[in-house]
Amino acid sequence: MLDQPPIEPTPPHYRPTSRVLVFDAQDRLLLLQIEDAKARDSRFWNTPGGGVETGESFEVGAARELWEETGIVAPVGPCVWCRRRLVTYDGRVHGIDERYFVVRIDSATISSENVTDWERLVLTGYRWWSLDELMATNEVLAPFPLAELVAPIVAGTYRPEPPVSRSM
Repeated sequence: MLDQPPIEPTPPHYRPTSRVLVFDAQDRLLLLQIEDAKARDSRFWNTPGGGVETGESFEVGAARELWEETGIVAPVGPCVWCRRRLVTYDGRVHGIDERYFVVRIDSATISSENVTDWERLVLTGYRWWSLDELMATNEVLAPFPLAELVAPIVAGTYRPEPPVSRSM
């Protein structure tokens, strides 16, 4: 057997992330369709959101990301869920610290006018989903337990302190 040096693990790149659960007047949730060959699932539905920039709070990042990806300008409501996880993307490990915020709007016209160049490549559509549709779909939703997360929000029974989930 050959003597080999141990593999040094590369520490993950920390990435604070804000995600937005946008509900319309009918309690439908806005999801964006992502198609990215570099992702674990190359086609999935996700909430608007993304990385928090240096100097931003999670709330400010949520509002900015919502505007960039949808054109919606609305007050950011409470944080209802936190998730910490490791993700390998494009050959690099990222330690994702996600905060999910509720935004309620009466109606909106979705605009992709403000998206980044990368988002222009991977954002391929949007759709308003009812809770029943989320629970019944065979589509890949991110995060995976999205229907379970949304149910208490629609019912108005979510906790004042957001639960923290750790997943790999």
